[in-house]
Amino acid sequence: MAKIKTYYLNILESSTVTSTPSADSDFPVYRLYDRHIGRSYKAGSVAETTIHVDQGATTINEVDTLIIPANHNLDGLVCTLSYSDNDIDWTQHHQWTQSGSAIIERSFSAITHRYLRLVISGPASVVTMHEMMLTKAYEWDRNPESIGRGVYPVFNVERREDTGGRPRYLELGDSRQARIYALNKIHDSGSKQDNTELQALNNAWAGKKPFYMKDHDATLLFGELVEPLELSVSGDYIDAEFNFLEVIP
Repeated sequence: MAKIKTYYLNILESSTVTSTPSADSDFPVYRLYDRHIGRSYKAGSVAETTIHVDQGATTINEVDTLIIPANHNLDGLVCTLSYSDNDIDWTQHHQWTQSGSAIIERSFSAITHRYLRLVISGPASVVTMHEMMLTKAYEWDRNPESIGRGVYPVFNVERREDTGGRPRYLELGDSRQARIYALNKIHDSGSKQDNTELQALNNAWAGKKPFYMKDHDATLLFGELVEPLELSVSGDYIDAEFNFLEVIP
């Protein structure tokens, strides 16, 4: 069983992001970091495409994971992540040839550099993606016990009754996945800062910024907290309920 991981920071949001070739004006580059996985970014022409990220000189965040949601058109293309400290000399850090159009999750050794870029080589059509997250994974110190761990589908169905009391059902869309975790006696200890990290996640989510979570079965989901975390303090320990609902395109 895998340890739960959360990914809530996207450094693109606080960076200057540019696209070469320039993005199609109807599918702008900011769609790579608007937290909406149903809206597309597209390059402006068929060419090798570079997504260039400048974190600025003040705050440079560490990253170790790249996530691109499903339904991109990168299948068969060579993708190269590189870094630089001066925007002139570049070091290749992670490269792969993409297979398929499913969600991309690429983990690599952590790096902390002002400039990052993803180069997508060999496209035969205009490069299209719905989001691009450069982030740092946080692995929970321990998973909730089975009795405090829930995996549920949430059905998007409206129930009505006719005048005779018979039920009628209107399916409004796809069902979503929910994860409900009862967190007992979490705390900060050494390299594991579960209490601090969960509070930071709650603040970063801020009621409006969906994020990624990899559950205890290693399923990667994009979603949101159903309600803000309410932390119950008992000495050095915290209890909380982590109520997560998938966000679909």
